[in-house]
Amino acid sequence: MSKIYISQPVDLTAVVNLGPSSLSLDDVVSVEFQYTKPDLSTGTFTATWNLTSLTITYSMSTSENNQSGKWIFQGELTFPGAVVVPATAFELLVHARYT
Repeated sequence: MSKIYISQPVDLTAVVNLGPSSLSLDDVVSVEFQYTKPDLSTGTFTATWNLTSLTITYSMSTSENNQSGKWIFQGELTFPGAVVVPATAFELLVHARYT
C-alpha cells in the first residue's frame, strides 16, 4: 500500500465476521465506523453495508482526513434490540505533506 497523506481522500473497508449467528443480515439498522484521531479525539462516520461481501465501507473526504499520525477505526453493525456486531478493527498511518 502506498503512503497516505493528510488531506487525501481515503477509502475505508472493514470485514464483518458474524460467525454462527441467528442475526438476519437484512435487519441491519445502522452501519458506522468509530474512529480515534491521532490527537485522541473520537467520532463516527455513517458507513455503507455491503451484504454480498460482508464489508463496511466509507470514503473519507479530504476535509475529514485532517490530521497526520495514527488513526484507529472500528466498524460496527447495529441490529434491532441494540445488538452491536463489530467489524475487524484497523489502524491507518497518515503522513504529513511535504512543504
